[in-house]
Amino acid sequence: MIGAALVSGMAPAVADVTVFGHIDTSIDYVDQNDSTTNMNCNTCSIGFKGSEDLGNGLRAIFKIDFQYDTTERNNGKVSSRSRSHSAVTGVGTKRTSVVGGTTKTTGSPGIAPTFKSVVNGVSTKQGTFNAVTNVSGSTDSITDRDQWLGLAGGFGQVRFGTISTVYKSHGAMIDPVYRTSAQARDHGLQSAAHRGAGEEGQGRAEDTIRYDSPSWNGLKVGATYTMQTDNGQSTDTPWGTGIQYKNGPFLVFADYITNDRGGDDSAYKVGGKWTFGNYSLYGQYEVDDGLLSFLDGAQFGGN
Repeated sequence: MIGAALVSGMAPAVADVTVFGHIDTSIDYVDQNDSTTNMNCNTCSIGFKGSEDLGNGLRAIFKIDFQYDTTERNNGKVSSRSRSHSAVTGVGTKRTSVVGGTTKTTGSPGIAPTFKSVVNGVSTKQGTFNAVTNVSGSTDSITDRDQWLGLAGGFGQVRFGTISTVYKSHGAMIDPVYRTSAQARDHGLQSAAHRGAGEEGQGRAEDTIRYDSPSWNGLKVGATYTMQTDNGQSTDTPWGTGIQYKNGPFLVFADYITNDRGGDDSAYKVGGKWTFGNYSLYGQYEVDDGLLSFLDGAQFGGN
């Protein structure tokens, strides 16, 4: 009986895991100059999220999320939604991109490289960025989305990994068609800070710590801080913060974000939502202090 009690006490805890996903496949007819009919997979994704009770009011939490395409097999092409990474500047650095199954390398040992965009095999200079785009619109690849591990309790929650910024999250809260082909960020209704992934202020931030407070009578605050990259070249540490108040049918929020590059490198916004009966009124106002135009110029894609 003692042995049985010891075995039972030493049994590992099992986390509660939820499998979630989204399949949105459509046949689209477009009549613009020449009419075309295409089958598209609109923001299809699958993922896993869960938590484990650690005792004393603490929980370990995690999320792993991927985007995929139901209409095409994964043949190595780079998706038009694939994320772009900030380039490494310095001596002896190479950057390799794969487009349409071919490999291209920019930079060479002993020489400070010039980073370029690769568009269907054609290189165009993009300053200090290596943006990868497939203008044919192919999305036949698996792309990682939010991937994080964290801790939750009475203090709120803190998460570590690749995670959406507070700036992006508030934008998603007022988009009634978020995660569809009609979502606002894909049609010029929300800025480039709501999409893409990387370490320069994009909507999904890599190497990032995010904190979200508990709700104090409807009031919540959040913040993100992006660590320096491990290449030893960049000293930029993008960060952002936001506040929201939700009470019944009303939601209001304000956000600030910067990529810490120096000079004009930030953006801020205010927005909200009012629900009355079966209807809702949404809106936000963004102010560009250099960051939004910077992200647009860098041609970041993403999901």
